[in-house]
Amino acid sequence: MKTTLRTMFSLACLLGLSIPAHAHVDVSHSMSTFALGFTHPFSGFDHLFAMLAVGLWAVQSRRSTLKVYLLPALFPLVMVLGASLGWAGVSMPASELLIAASVLVLGALIACAAPTNSVVGACLVAIFALAHGYAHGIEAPQGGISLSFGFGFVCATVLLHLAGMMLGFAAEKLNLRGGLRVIGTGIGAVGLMFLASLT
Repeated sequence: MKTTLRTMFSLACLLGLSIPAHAHVDVSHSMSTFALGFTHPFSGFDHLFAMLAVGLWAVQSRRSTLKVYLLPALFPLVMVLGASLGWAGVSMPASELLIAASVLVLGALIACAAPTNSVVGACLVAIFALAHGYAHGIEAPQGGISLSFGFGFVCATVLLHLAGMMLGFAAEKLNLRGGLRVIGTGIGAVGLMFLASLT
């Protein structure tokens, strides 16, 4: 388990060195592929940190086995709805603000390790997922091959949730719950910077 924790930390560091902060991919019709969709959630720290945070928070705040998987399952489902709105050209002017807020709020919840009602948690995750999905949707090409792009970013999202969950389980196994709170503080600080950049 210690090896797993070290590996995931190293991966996070490598991603941090290689990914431009708060950037989204400019997708063209000819480049719409599963691979491009898969890499899209890695195109900015806003998406990356929020999706990792969902997995971390699910493990940290669970009260039952069901709740561990509820939030990571809900996020990609609602994200698909948000992407559909983006593809359809529906306007969501506050999407970037909600994305930045998702990083701040999820990070703060992990940092505080405060118990949260399941319904409240699900509503928060659903709102944030809608905004993240919308951002993916407006950047996806219109046309028949957009489904390939969509399937790619959904798969990447699920993997990022699982990575956050694995990190959370590893921290619990190693009795490093305080470390999770430190990680949450860092994620929240990044979210605060995102919000500041939008004002």
